Amino acid sequence: MQVPRHFESPSHLGLKELVHESRWRGRLEPLLLVPIPSPETYWRWLSPHARNVDVWETIYLHVLDGKDSVVNFMRGTALRPFLTALSDKDAAKFLDAFAARMAAAYPPQENGQTLFPFRRLFLVAQR
Repeated sequence: MQVPRHFESPSHLGLKELVHESRWRGRLEPLLLVPIPSPETYWRWLSPHARNVDVWETIYLHVLDGKDSVVNFMRGTALRPFLTALSDKDAAKFLDAFAARMAAAYPPQENGQTLFPFRRLFLVAQR
C-alpha cells in the first residue's frame, strides 16, 4: 500500500491551524482527517500476522509553477472537503487566508518555481 503522510508538513499544519480559527472551527473542524500512523505503528500492527513487513517513507520534491501553486496543488486533495462545505464567498475567504500561509511557508525560488516536499508511506506485507 501507499498513502500520503504529510500531516506534519507546513501545508497541513497551516491548514489545521486555519480550520481551528474560531471563524471556521464550527463548520470545518469535523472535516479534519486523522493523521496517518507512523511506519513503526504499521509494523507493530502487521508483524504478528506476516512473515515479512517492509515499511518506508519517501519525500518527493514536487516542483510547482505559478502563483499560489501549493494552494492549487492542494485544491484537488486536502482542500476539497473544506471548500465543498463553504459557500462560494466563504470558500474564497478561506482560500485567501490559506494562500497567505502557504506563501510564507513555501516561498518561490529565484526562478519563480515553488518547492513542495511531499511525504508518502509505503508498505509491503507478506504472509
